[in-house]
Amino acid sequence: MKVLFLNPQQEMGGIQCLSAFLKQAGHRTALVNDPNLLDNAYVHFPAVSAFFEDVAFILDQIESHAPDLIAMPVVTDDYKWALKWARRIKERMDVPIVFGNAHPTYHAEEVLRQPCVDYVVRGEGEFTLLELVETLEGKRLAQDVLGLGYRERGEIHVNPMRPLIEDMDILPFPDKDLYYDVMPYLNFGYTTMTGRGCPYRCTFCDNNTSMQLYKSGVAKRQKWTRRHSPEYVVKEILWAQERYGIEHVRFNDEDFSYDKQWTREFCALYKREVGIPYSAWVYPNTIDYEIATLMAESGCDTVEMGIQSGSETLRSNLLHRKTKDAQIVGAMRALYDAGIHAKVDIILGLPTETKTDLDATVRLLNQGRPWNIFVFWLRYYPATEILTIAKERRLLEPEHIRELEEEARARTAAGPDAPAAGFWVPNLKQGSLPHRYLCFIVLMPALPKAVVDFFLRHDLIRFFPGFLNAFLMSNLTQILKPDPTGEFRVRGRRLILVEGCRLLKRKLLRAFFPPAKRTAKRVTPSFPPAGRSAAEIGSGA
Repeated sequence: MKVLFLNPQQEMGGIQCLSAFLKQAGHRTALVNDPNLLDNAYVHFPAVSAFFEDVAFILDQIESHAPDLIAMPVVTDDYKWALKWARRIKERMDVPIVFGNAHPTYHAEEVLRQPCVDYVVRGEGEFTLLELVETLEGKRLAQDVLGLGYRERGEIHVNPMRPLIEDMDILPFPDKDLYYDVMPYLNFGYTTMTGRGCPYRCTFCDNNTSMQLYKSGVAKRQKWTRRHSPEYVVKEILWAQERYGIEHVRFNDEDFSYDKQWTREFCALYKREVGIPYSAWVYPNTIDYEIATLMAESGCDTVEMGIQSGSETLRSNLLHRKTKDAQIVGAMRALYDAGIHAKVDIILGLPTETKTDLDATVRLLNQGRPWNIFVFWLRYYPATEILTIAKERRLLEPEHIRELEEEARARTAAGPDAPAAGFWVPNLKQGSLPHRYLCFIVLMPALPKAVVDFFLRHDLIRFFPGFLNAFLMSNLTQILKPDPTGEFRVRGRRLILVEGCRLLKRKLLRAFFPPAKRTAKRVTPSFPPAGRSAAEIGSGA
């Protein structure tokens, strides 16, 4: 069968894994990308986004592939985007559509109430999507496919969860060609994961929710965090190095160093066999001088580390992050001494957060002196534990609760004009003080330590201009203190340049050469031979 993935702008590692698994089983896959330039989770300019949308071209691309199944990755932020495209496709083509990823995993019945969605895949998708394809071929019954949700004779059915994949090394390498053929600008820095799951239970994160879902939905006791062997990971990087000429790797694991023995084995093998620079996500509890040194010696040049707040009370009682200030500062200093650039994440807008907490965040960051700081506002997603905590402890004002409930009702209705862009993020009114601290914090990496101490000592941050654009200021800081490779900034610029030029070219062609006056020419990308995974193609098998 032909399975087509509709992609929401960015590189999606999950799609690459699913595509490789389907190809390994003898099926064909393709990708159509929606550039979604000015209406996505990061940039939202509705007044002009319609001009930058090329609906006819994308529908032509989809139709040219003549797919047997269309699959979309749907995180909550992309839910409205996915519904919009599913409706458009159904108006033009009679083809089954399946949603996967976080949102349909947690809200399967809600999603299946939409007439444009035929199936949902819940949890890990490799075997479930493959068995759905086999169901469409008449080889299976939908009721027997674990992890599948579907409609039959107007009734919604949600099957039990599928057990997790225990042996990660049975999976093929991710299908990078699927993306690089359509979005060649992504072939700048190689992204992958060494495993799945997270050992922590942060209340704002979907990993916590997913773990609880598997715990209650699968009878078999399972290990949530699983990992490829160091040998598998090194083999993948060597394959990618030969096939794509990669010069830098980014490991997107939730915490790269949580298993110290695995990290020791990997660093020794990677240093001996590969040696090209890499970056990773880490957790402050798992970074000490030994691990920082091993990672640096094996090629690690940058890590990103979640701190979230400088208040130990908020971290522990609200976010369930059991990390002491001394551990955070110690991790940053160990990374600095090893020669690794440490970037950190901060969340503002936490319930009950006070000026004292904000000052504690600035003070902690100034002690550790990270290379860069990324600041985010807290988002209340419907399935996360922090929303339950905020309601139970009455940490949100009554009007904020009403706003959340109104958006929940709108999201369930999910009409074409549903508010909140299809995701449940309250537009809570932040006072001016957090905005002032946000603007100051994103500039801190470019400020001398003594200057930050001066602002704290004289309580001057409350006067810092809060009207400044934090996104632009963050980019300014990254220009002043760039990453060693800057691959994601380069990718972003290339995406905007390439997709913008492609769009402008199509608009000009239509303006000066209307379709009726010129011969339509569609380029149909060819599917790779069935039965061969990306890894097999790369190895010459």
